[in-house]
Amino acid sequence: MQRTFFFMEAHPGVTVEWIKNWSTTFAFNIPQPLLTAFLKYEFIPKHYVQGGVFHVPMGMGYEDHTAFLIDQLHFGTDTREAGAMIGSDTDFFYKLAVTTYKRFPKMHVRSTSTITQSDAVYTANVGYKGKMGSLDSLLGASFMYEQGAQSSGGADRDTQAYDGYLWLTWKKLSLFGETAFAVDKPTIDRDSFSFYAGLQLQLIPQLSFMARYEYYIEDIEFSADATHRAVLGGRWEFFKYAAVESYFRYEDSFNAGTNINPGNAFYVMGHIFY
Repeated sequence: MQRTFFFMEAHPGVTVEWIKNWSTTFAFNIPQPLLTAFLKYEFIPKHYVQGGVFHVPMGMGYEDHTAFLIDQLHFGTDTREAGAMIGSDTDFFYKLAVTTYKRFPKMHVRSTSTITQSDAVYTANVGYKGKMGSLDSLLGASFMYEQGAQSSGGADRDTQAYDGYLWLTWKKLSLFGETAFAVDKPTIDRDSFSFYAGLQLQLIPQLSFMARYEYYIEDIEFSADATHRAVLGGRWEFFKYAAVESYFRYEDSFNAGTNINPGNAFYVMGHIFY
């Protein structure tokens, strides 16, 4: 929709440590709406188990809604599932989860199959976050296996997704990228491939600029039907509790077979946080 204003996120939440090493997190994203509610136990320093409703630990994760890697694989940028997870906050980290729930992915395709659920979802996310010489780094890989994936427009099936990501920072310049491959997606019976890479320059702590290229194939068997995006953006943080982001996106699709609706767009986002 052109010239549309919409409420992206209002996400109040609280975490309370009510007994040593035991904590409860409760949060709610009002516009979605999405609930986060889980009990967490830290059995050794920086290693924990948790159970409840939480975000599935797939991929690097991002706040920029113009990125579309996870959207195009039909996980949704902001989803919740019920289950259990064991993980760590160490330099070499891991997150292993078993969940089952309905998901409401944000879709870019002309399809009525927008609700998916599974008998079980197994997710693994492992990587490293720390120093590599003079570079601050984040490197990782993810795997997801869905058992009995269902959608409103198709039969049950098992499906897999593979993801790799990195973020490297040298002084004020960052290089980042992510790629993923999905096999037999639950909402559309196809294999897909996504990739993006970009540069970010942090001029001062309050001001940054970003350029990113994105590439997506909805169906590997028709690799000529690809969608390309070029994104330019910036972020200005002010008054400690507020920020403004703006993005220009140029998008194009090759051949008429793709279901993606290409379109250029200009985004302005405002943030208030505490």
